Amino acid sequence: NQAMVHWTGENSSVILILTKYYHTDMGKVLESSLWRSSDFGTSYTKLTLQPGVTTVIDSFYICPTNKRKIILVSSSLGDRDQSLFLSTDEGATFQKQLISFFVETLTFHPKEEDKVLAYTKENKLYVSSDLGKKWTLLQERVTKDHVFWAVAGVDSDADLVHMEAQDPNGGFRYVTCRIHNCSEKTLRAPFAGPIDHGSLTVQDGYVFFKTTSTNRTKYYVSYRRNGFVLMKLPKYALPKDLQIISTDESQVFMAVQEWHQVDTYNLYQSDPSGELYSLVLEHVRSSRQAEESVLVDILEVRGVKGVFLANQKVDGKVMTLITYNKGRDWAYLRPPSTDMNGKPTNCQPVSALLAPH
Repeated sequence: NQAMVHWTGENSSVILILTKYYHTDMGKVLESSLWRSSDFGTSYTKLTLQPGVTTVIDSFYICPTNKRKIILVSSSLGDRDQSLFLSTDEGATFQKQLISFFVETLTFHPKEEDKVLAYTKENKLYVSSDLGKKWTLLQERVTKDHVFWAVAGVDSDADLVHMEAQDPNGGFRYVTCRIHNCSEKTLRAPFAGPIDHGSLTVQDGYVFFKTTSTNRTKYYVSYRRNGFVLMKLPKYALPKDLQIISTDESQVFMAVQEWHQVDTYNLYQSDPSGELYSLVLEHVRSSRQAEESVLVDILEVRGVKGVFLANQKVDGKVMTLITYNKGRDWAYLRPPSTDMNGKPTNCQPVSALLAPH
């Protein structure tokens, strides 16, 4: 009931497809098959990783800087052990590697192809510098999805890892360490105090988190690893939630749900430091997803800098707007007069709506 498709990319004819049966109630994959094509998908061969042994592949990960390198995460049906299958030739061959932990997610280094972080189901963080053959424990009690590799051109050390971790007292903090020398003695805390659980984000030249005490929440930002300062919204803004939309071109574009809003957010744009903000668009529609996450109806058009689409909800009506300069100017998206077959669309601007999901 699930499928993952990967094309190695330019100058390659290889396509991999992982099909799997995921049992929702049991929360795991019960069956899987891995298919490989070397002729752009004209024909496929089912790969046998271990002859005579039922191998269940949970997921696969592709190195972003060398897409010939692939890691498959495999587990036994009885959940007794877990292993990785490593490939350096686009999946033509795989090498099995037993591991002593259960992988939740893998994260390749953005620049160095053999370095990988593994986040486990026990909230531990491991690192490998040889494409998953050997692993070293970096840190325990780490928050899922709040671990980040160093950013090229911003962090001076490519081996630095940013993470949100729980301290022995139960609070959470923002810490960093180098992968080859990470211990309680070498951990560095760029911010001295506790931070809110699940709030750390490291993106481009910025670091964000929030802190809450006596029912008051403060939002902090650091630009290019300088000291942390409070993010300053206009005085009338009273945020109860904040979502980072974009941080490219030395500017923060973010969505803020203010105290009176239920299913909409307002969009704000920052100065280069990410400290000062001004309002650029109000009442962008939002919806609550699984696990209490929120989806704000704004879409960045990849490959074209500064172009965003947003669904604005006013008086129960939803309209799609577009900006070509990262929010400075917005215009309603005009529907075409005819469809792809040349027939009139009869679409009035008041009902023009895209679903940027």
